[in-house]
Amino acid sequence: MSELIAHQRNDQRSAVEQDTSDVYFGVGCFWHVQHEFVDAERNILDRNDLDLTSRAGYAGGTKTDDEGRVCYHNPDNVAYYGDLGHGEVVSVTIPDSFANDFFTVYFDLFVNGDRADVGDRGLEYRSLVGIPGGRDSTLYASLASIAESKGMSLQVGIGDDPDNFGMNSVYLMDSLKFPFHQAERYHQFHDDFMSPPYGEDYNNLILEAEEDGRIVDTGCPGGKSPLEKNTSIQSTAKTKTLVVSQDKSSPSGDTLIDIYFGVGCFWHVQHEFVLAERDILDRKDTGLTSRTGYAGGTRTDDEGRVCYHNTFDVADYGKFGHAEAVALTIPTSSVEDFASVYFDLFKDGDRTDKGDRGPEYRSVLGIPNGFANAAYSILDATAKSHGLTLSIGEGNDADTLGKHVVYVMDSLKFPFHQAEVYHQYHNDFKGLPYGKKYNSLAREATKDGRLAHTNCPGDGLSAEASIFSAFKSATGDGDAELHKRPLFSIFAVCICCSILAVTVVRRWKNGKVAYELADAMEQSEMKSDAILT
Repeated sequence: MSELIAHQRNDQRSAVEQDTSDVYFGVGCFWHVQHEFVDAERNILDRNDLDLTSRAGYAGGTKTDDEGRVCYHNPDNVAYYGDLGHGEVVSVTIPDSFANDFFTVYFDLFVNGDRADVGDRGLEYRSLVGIPGGRDSTLYASLASIAESKGMSLQVGIGDDPDNFGMNSVYLMDSLKFPFHQAERYHQFHDDFMSPPYGEDYNNLILEAEEDGRIVDTGCPGGKSPLEKNTSIQSTAKTKTLVVSQDKSSPSGDTLIDIYFGVGCFWHVQHEFVLAERDILDRKDTGLTSRTGYAGGTRTDDEGRVCYHNTFDVADYGKFGHAEAVALTIPTSSVEDFASVYFDLFKDGDRTDKGDRGPEYRSVLGIPNGFANAAYSILDATAKSHGLTLSIGEGNDADTLGKHVVYVMDSLKFPFHQAEVYHQYHNDFKGLPYGKKYNSLAREATKDGRLAHTNCPGDGLSAEASIFSAFKSATGDGDAELHKRPLFSIFAVCICCSILAVTVVRRWKNGKVAYELADAMEQSEMKSDAILT
């Protein structure tokens, strides 16, 4: 009987999918968008894993490279999608008769007319929809009607369009003129950082999709199949012959200094400083001090937290004026060596990944007492030799992109705040994965106390506590008992309905409700070997 039902269902599905269209949708980072459309394919069309068509990719630009490629950020700047004018999108093949349902799913992703993660800035994250024929498409009337019902407007895209953040608008693209370009395999079925991990079953969808040809090799750097990848640790820092300085395990008595460095995304920066600790100081894994985190802002929340972007808006580092940075403890005699490693990370006076935009990615360097520190002259000379200028940081400083400037922060006034454990020893997306051994350093550092859980969402803070923190931030009242505070009850219900119903309940259907740190770490390690995260 079950086989008969399944056969009938397949017949029904085939009937409704006879007239289909390839449509792409973009609103901020494509990881979250792909997850939502996978859910939509399952829930609306009853598609199984082998029928899913959602693919992350790029669209809306007017160019490719000479080989027809469009690629993510990479060290050699090969066919970089931002430079080619493209935005991040997700392509789905949908029956025309269900277009209304999918258009509704898309516009429900907007929050007050904008992308959910307002930290995503730049044309790469613009909002756009691609349908065959654009305004002449039979799908246009339906799309325009739903957009209007959601308070959004459609604007005809001409290609290479600028960011439309804050405009309550979506670019309408003719997908025949501005086609979809599939993204690298490591971007497919990827966890998002605005919510708990989506689970191993979701991440593993890439394996089936690649095996049956729904996902193909793009020819981009780092985009090959797992059988062809090289997981050895590679460095972009220049190799130098250096006298090994004494670290704190040495009896030499060399004074130690806590210092932090920031230049774009902290994942790549941490990797380079881990290599530097090993090469310059001969440190073993248990002696590494490099930690990702946030610095340069003037605020924390009432509990002293600074957190990554999160669904509950708890202690968001960008809103508190902080930048991504990596802190480490080094001997004062090795400051020049580590300064050289840091400034070698710049390319033509800027961060290597220019897709990282905003003050969260500004260049910062923190030392005790700032300009008054005895090491400042060494840092200044090294900066000048790399064509960079050191400027006094005042806190909450603006982005440094295009200015060839690094803010020097007094780390006693602007201290470092360790990032969540899931951001430690993480793969970067500009090249090949750093490998399982590197990723597992986070677990070792957590066990021996070099890393601590931050009590931020996704890193030791429960959903209930996240709601309470959000309530406290919104009302200034977080001390009373729940049953004596009707306002909190109302607030919690609203949060649960608007956030948890989207992030938790949908995953509940798949038996994925609770996500522990161990699971997150196992996913990170698994993806290093099999999914090219």
